[in-house]
Amino acid sequence: MTRACAFPVAVLAAALACATVGAEKRAFADEPKPRSTLLQRARASSDLLDTAPTIAAVEGTWSIMLQAGTLMSTRAWLGPYPRGLAAHVATRALYGTTWSVMLASETLLALTVSGGSFAWLGEAHYRADQLFGVGVPAGCGSFGANGGCGVGLGGFAGLHARLSGSPVWVEVSGGWIQQRVGTDAQRTLGESTWVMTPIGITAEGVVNRGGAVELRATGGPHLQFGMHNGHVHPTALGDETLSVPWTELFPMHMGLGPGARAEVRLVLGQRVSLDLEGVFTPLLLSSTEEHPRAVLAPLGPTAGQGLPTWRRLAIGASYIDRAVRVGLSFFGAELSGRPVTTLGHQAIALRLDFPLGLDSRESRR
Repeated sequence: MTRACAFPVAVLAAALACATVGAEKRAFADEPKPRSTLLQRARASSDLLDTAPTIAAVEGTWSIMLQAGTLMSTRAWLGPYPRGLAAHVATRALYGTTWSVMLASETLLALTVSGGSFAWLGEAHYRADQLFGVGVPAGCGSFGANGGCGVGLGGFAGLHARLSGSPVWVEVSGGWIQQRVGTDAQRTLGESTWVMTPIGITAEGVVNRGGAVELRATGGPHLQFGMHNGHVHPTALGDETLSVPWTELFPMHMGLGPGARAEVRLVLGQRVSLDLEGVFTPLLLSSTEEHPRAVLAPLGPTAGQGLPTWRRLAIGASYIDRAVRVGLSFFGAELSGRPVTTLGHQAIALRLDFPLGLDSRESRR
């Protein structure tokens, strides 16, 4: 129930298949063909039907790791935690299922509006940022303090499509990061942020395209909604003294607002890329829990803070292959009313950027 990426990607694959059936026929050889690896198939892919299984395998594996990592960060597999896994399932259903439904429904909407044709689609990528947490907005002092502060995983992923014959990209994405703040005899305390982008529109500019040194810059507006939550998982002792809802989740900030995303990449020799990305979204329609419960005290006060704002910064480098762009970066983000220069959620991010082959006239532009 985390990122069920195979579903929306499969929907887009099926849509492309429907759009091109009758125009192209695949020939089936009488002799059996030798088996190939996932990476070989990705390298040789000429359309999304070949690319989707590779993405689904990678993202499916990460989905399992997210489940295990969340259980680890909440210590939900240890006893005595009398509430069991109900809160874990509830949070994963809220975060992951919303993401999957949003991508799948928007893909189907695009198919319906276009009448089954994807001629408008010049290029498409599936991006996935896999996050390994090292710090939380509550503050750790040092990684691992207070019984594992900062431990946790997260992920942001989505589809990015360029309109045919133009530099304009459309984005549908989302994700979350959840980390432990501390643990004691009564409970384990966690902190998470979940943000969705139902629509983003950016324009790309390229200087010295195809040269030894190439500069790419992308930027534009988007719409986002999300939540900043505290998580309290009581032990048997804490269950007697702490009043905690069955979801074990306490919303601290939530809202919806317009914002912007910008990305700059310096590409060297068409193989190595130095990457910088920033996101800034004030949640103009928002709600803040002004007086959080005492059990959430380590997460900090919210009274007197400013407008809840989502901000994200990533800086790193990546290697460009025809099948996938692989990168490592420092990831900092936060959704709160604190000064926007604070980036409490900190993580090491592994970025996988899969170009989705479309058999397009300009898919390699």
